[in-house]
Amino acid sequence: VDIQGRADVVAPVAFGMKFMDNRLAVGAMPKLLKRVRVDEKRMTFLEMEDFDVQEQLGSGVGLDMGVIYKLTDKMNVGAAWKDATFPLLSGTEITYGAEWKEAKSTSTAPTLLPGYTAKIPSQLNVGMSYKLTKRLLLSFDIYDIWHSKNKVLWGSTLWPKIHAGCELDLFNFLRGRVGINQGYPTFGFDVNFWLFNIEYARWADECGFYAGDLAEWQHKVAVTMRYSWGGKKAEPKVVAEEKSAEEVKAEIPDSEKINIAVTDFEARAPLSESETAFISDFVRGDLVKNGRFNVVEKNNMDKILSEQGFQNSGCSSADCAVAMGKILNVKNIIVGSCGKLLNKYVITLNAVDVESGKIVYSDNISVDDSEAIRGAVTGLVSKYAESIK
Repeated sequence: VDIQGRADVVAPVAFGMKFMDNRLAVGAMPKLLKRVRVDEKRMTFLEMEDFDVQEQLGSGVGLDMGVIYKLTDKMNVGAAWKDATFPLLSGTEITYGAEWKEAKSTSTAPTLLPGYTAKIPSQLNVGMSYKLTKRLLLSFDIYDIWHSKNKVLWGSTLWPKIHAGCELDLFNFLRGRVGINQGYPTFGFDVNFWLFNIEYARWADECGFYAGDLAEWQHKVAVTMRYSWGGKKAEPKVVAEEKSAEEVKAEIPDSEKINIAVTDFEARAPLSESETAFISDFVRGDLVKNGRFNVVEKNNMDKILSEQGFQNSGCSSADCAVAMGKILNVKNIIVGSCGKLLNKYVITLNAVDVESGKIVYSDNISVDDSEAIRGAVTGLVSKYAESIK
């Protein structure tokens, strides 16, 4: 009979930073590891009758690293490199000290278990997640893609590497999880408090060569504490009384407001003219709310242009905008377009100076779904208003 056992105590410290407008997150977690090992080989059943566990203590320092990239507002891809300890990212070394093994009887002498160094091999995991709804998250991972026992590209050995599941945000502080891990069902939850997080998980690891071969069931209970460094504490300051939008408008005399008009935005496939007309209306409404502009009302604009024999629809070039702006007697005129590219709605806004005929401001936005268009247009108009000195 062979008896083998491992028990680990890990003390990690995690760090992370975000880049590229928070689309890229990079993290590292140095860890101090203590491992208790039991390894008894070729014992007979008679020896087990008076068997005492002989423990051997080892320790090591390791490093886990990870990266997450936000492809869209709903989809993330990432990779995690566990036990990526330098040099050569070869794994975490565990050094065991020598231990004296007690004699089994008065007729035998104690034996020395020699010290030695073992290694936890590094492991590269890759995966992706998709936020189906505001509260439901789906995920799919492939673990240990280069481990020698289970090459990921060969037949049935792929399945022990696959992990899939979903996470449901039940309340603001409680999340539940279910899924499949190497062919076995999993479940867990975490409870989020102010300064710490409690997590529980139940799963099985595949110890054999294929999914369903030899399961080793595991429990995990984790308590995580968090602290955010916010930099230098801000000095107390007097906060001015917040003013309503109407009060802000009233502070700017009409004579100082910029006369501006908005053309019908150009419709690009697969959107129709009636759909892009809403975008033009959104832009007009946000310009009015800003309080810095005198915006020509749509019906009044169409009436003036028709009296001059000018066609509003399809006017997206700078030359056409200048001609329209002179008829409407405005300083600036807004032209733009809206369409769909690679499953994203793309909206472009250009501000043309009527006197010079030059485009004085240009910007665009892209969103994943139609529900986000309204808020994105508001942000686009706000950026244009802030660009005016």
